[in-house]
Amino acid sequence: MKFWGMPLALMPRKTVQAVQVHGDAVRLCTEGDWGKGLYAHTDYEADGLITNVPGTALVVFSADCGTILLEDPVTGAVGACHAGWRGTALGIAGKTVSAMTEAYGCDPNNIRAALGPCISPCCFETDEDVPQAMVAALGDDAAPAIRKTGEKYHVDLKYLNRLFLQKA
Repeated sequence: MKFWGMPLALMPRKTVQAVQVHGDAVRLCTEGDWGKGLYAHTDYEADGLITNVPGTALVVFSADCGTILLEDPVTGAVGACHAGWRGTALGIAGKTVSAMTEAYGCDPNNIRAALGPCISPCCFETDEDVPQAMVAALGDDAAPAIRKTGEKYHVDLKYLNRLFLQKA
């Protein structure tokens, strides 16, 4: 099987999965992490994973939180992050890009990003704490992603994560 013209050989024992905690920690993954979360105990918490080890599959999972996959075609580095509202407000997307830049010499302009599905603003009804966290992180730039309806707020996590990626 091929993916984008490249051989696809996902080896389950080469997967890496962290204990996700809705934070902003990013883990640099090596062969020593292979199997963690699937075949072996994961001894760290992280919502972002990065690697430049060929064949390593980074695994993040979500229900209504966002997932973001990153790839630098120049260096071969990849990243994956779990971006719930807390991680989004903490800037997990931008921090994962920064970690790839620092660890592997990636140029952020070369990094491609794919935002996975997540809860949409129509259904993500929150109290004031969520919009306050987004405004604290992004200032007025967060405003287009926040809509007040009565006593509740609706927040667009995809928009906010895209904004963090653009700033990175």
